[in-house]
Formats: sequence, C-alpha cells, structure tokens
Amino acid sequence: MDNDAKTATGKLQQHDKGLAEGIDQVLKYGYNLKSEQTLLERDNNVDGTYDYREAYTLDPNGQQKLKEIDLTNDGTFDKKEVYVKQPDGGLEQVTFYNLVNKNGKVEDVKTHIESYELDPNNHIEKVSSDTLGDGSINSVSKYDLDPAGNIEKAYFDTNGDSKIDRIETHTRTNGLVTRTEVHDSENKLQEIVTYEYLPSGQVSLKRVDTSGDKSIDKEYRYTYDNHDRETRREEYSYSPKEKKLALSAVHENTFDPNNNIVNYKITYSNGKSNENNYIIDDYGRIKEKTVSGINNFSSKNEYNTDNTVKTTTEYKPDGKFSVKNVFSEYDVLGNYTKVDRYYSENGEKTQTWSLIRDPNSGQIQHTIIDDTKTGDGADKFTFGTYGANQSFHFTQDLTTWSEEKLALLGTSLKEIQLANNSISTLTLDANVVAKISEGGLKVNAGNDKNDILNLSGFEKATDGEKIKNYDLYTATVGSEKLNLYVQEGISVNPDIHSDLVVG
Repeated sequence: MDNDAKTATGKLQQHDKGLAEGIDQVLKYGYNLKSEQTLLERDNNVDGTYDYREAYTLDPNGQQKLKEIDLTNDGTFDKKEVYVKQPDGGLEQVTFYNLVNKNGKVEDVKTHIESYELDPNNHIEKVSSDTLGDGSINSVSKYDLDPAGNIEKAYFDTNGDSKIDRIETHTRTNGLVTRTEVHDSENKLQEIVTYEYLPSGQVSLKRVDTSGDKSIDKEYRYTYDNHDRETRREEYSYSPKEKKLALSAVHENTFDPNNNIVNYKITYSNGKSNENNYIIDDYGRIKEKTVSGINNFSSKNEYNTDNTVKTTTEYKPDGKFSVKNVFSEYDVLGNYTKVDRYYSENGEKTQTWSLIRDPNSGQIQHTIIDDTKTGDGADKFTFGTYGANQSFHFTQDLTTWSEEKLALLGTSLKEIQLANNSISTLTLDANVVAKISEGGLKVNAGNDKNDILNLSGFEKATDGEKIKNYDLYTATVGSEKLNLYVQEGISVNPDIHSDLVVG
C-alpha cells in the first residue's frame, strides 16, 4: 500500500527482505479453502515484520462468529469479539472481551455488549448497550430508517432510564446528510446543522445554529489535499459587535506518508496561535508532542499492550517536570474514562478525573473531579470536558439516576459546572442534593447565559448567607438544611420531567 500515491518505482519490492522503496504499509490476507477470509496482518512500517493481526472464525454459512485481535502480533491475542448472527447474516449481538493474563492463565474479561434489533432487510433499528458487561442496559439508540436503511430520525436514551434525552432528525440528498435537527428531552429544538459537499462526497461547508432560532452561529469551511485528507479548516463565529459571522480560527494539518498528522496549527483571529509537532512511532502512535505559541510545553506518551495510552508526562519549556497523567480505565471504544494526575514528580496523586462518555460516540458528557482525595467522593461535576468549550447541547436529569450511579459523585460534591459555549439543561431536586453534598452546593453557569435548571423541593431565599452573583435556594431534607447557590443568568424552572420514552 502506497499511502501517498507516488509514482511506482519499477523495482522489485520485497518487504520481508527490507526491500520496499516507496511502500508505506503492507497488508496480508489469509483465506480458507472456500476462499473466505480468515486472517489479516498489517506491517505498519514495512520492516518485514507484521505489527498487528486479526484472526476470524466462521460458522458453516461463512459468517464471522469470532474475531480475535493481536495488537502487537506477539503471538498472544489481546482482545476478542463474539458475534451472534441470524442465518442470513443479520447481526443480533456483539460481545467484547479483553484477554487478560492472570498468573499465567488467560482470562476473558467481558467489557461491553451491544444488542441489535433489525428490520426485514437487516438494517439496525435499535441498539441497546451494556457498557459494563454485567447485563444492565446503560444506553439505548432507536432509529427510523428510509427504504435504503439510512437513519432519518434517531432517539437517544443516554443513561438507560427509558427516557429520551436527545432526538436527531436527518435530511439527505443522494444519501448524504444535508441537514440535522437536534431536539432535547422536552422535544424542543436545540440545534440545526446543515452541510454542503464536494463532488468527492467530503464536507466542504458546515453551518450550525446553536440555539435553534434559525440564525447561523458557527460556520466551518474545509479544504482537502489530493489524498482526501483535511489540510485546513476555517472556523467562523457570530460576532455581536460586527453583527455577522467573523473568522475566529484557522486549523491546519500536515501529514506524513502514512497519513499520520505530524503538525497541527491553530491560528486565532487576534493573530495568536498554537502549533503542535508530533513524533510518531512505528505503530502510528504519538510518541512525543511539542507545543509552541500561546502554550509552550512538551509531552511523552507510554502505551499499554492494547495501544491505549498508559501515561502522558508533560514538561515545561525548560524541560522540567510539569504533570503526569496516568490513564487507568478505558471504554470499549478505546477512550479513557479515568485518569490520575500527579503534579509532583515523586509525590502522591493530586487529582482524579472520571469521565462519563456517550457509549456510542465516545463523546464526553461529564467530568467528575476529585480534588481533595478525602475518600468521600468528587468535588466537581462538570458538563462536558472540564474547562473546555463545548459544541453540543447537554441535558441531564440527576433525579433519574440510580443509587449506584449517584454513588459515582460521592457525598461531598461542592460544585456543578454547566457547559461553556452551549446550552445545558440540568434537573435537580432536594433529595438528590442531600445525597451528593454536605449541606448543599453551587451550580455555575457556562459563558453563554442560556443554561436551564429544572429545580424542585427548593424555595428561593430572601435572606440567609448570600454569595455575590449567586441566587440562594433553600430546602430541608430530614434534619439537614440545604443551601443551593445558583449563578445568576441560569433560568430556574419548576421541575419538568420528559414523557418521551424510548420504545
């Protein structure tokens, strides 16, 4: 495989003997006597050694029933996927496993189960996800399909409580999505996204109405190279001062022959920029990163045998230690869900971040931060990634969380931070606040002033201990008095629960 599509050398190419000029990657396929594929091997750096292996076990109909994955081709499988299919090939269920060596014995550790309901043409109409592998349903996605099997409307229950949290409606032209409307749990329009395409099928223009008021708030313009790789993205945002869209940032990518990004630069409208330079290892992973511009630091990554990041250590411009992140838990998509942060090279961990992600997309829904390490749970609960701007809407009803899920927050939560640059809708009641806090907490707004708090069991206080720029709400649960401080700008409504149900 020649990833950069340069002119053929005209020479004999023998990658297993180190003679492979102009070749970037080698793929090897294995077949049984029926010409059915049973093996895939990949040589990432054309050194004559295959770096990755997949082996397939087929049923009598030639349908794949087992995939085993050797991430480093060291002769030992690291993961496997077990498929349950109908006789005609329709996929009913996939169970994901990590293969863990314990005391010399390989054990199957179930990590994730996805179950599917199909239409008569074997198109997926419903996905139920068990992200813990324990038989509980943690999320459900249901789809209305067009005759070709494309999704016209999608209903998402992101926490498995049988209530719809988000609805997406897609309009297509020639099979390509040209418009997406996003509605919240109350079926209110939250966002509209429209797309334009190049003849090659790549997105050339994306426009976003972030509030559903039919006005364009963001626009993205894309440029690609001859190999269909995104080399430039211009980002425009609505400027209240100029009363029009104005260029806010330009993103630029540079690739190596193996399609790895080796340089990324973002330049803002004020002329300031950040530039990332990457050193890539033989497996296509980021080994080292150097950041210059607004931020200046470098980092080095260590990896687990399954190619997930084990640690990232950051260094100051003078080369001195800054912070070490140790990633201890991952989801089935390979996204980290827990990280311990060390701010002293030889000290104890200072923070623990736990992430709640969408099980289908991997998108970060919430960050749970333990700052104090007292053992009684989290200190902060944020919508999206802590400290970052978000590009989609968040809806979370903590009153529907089970006791086990609320336990993730502990009993001493001090702060709930709503998302920046997007609309957040939070539902709380006095019983939940009593369980997750010691006498109450703060609810902080994002920077967009469009956030909503559905609140029950509290009354707005006319006296009591006030905090500047916050409204005080009080309640009593049992013998415990609760103070809830809600930042000004958040719209506080009586608690309204959605009647929308995932079927």
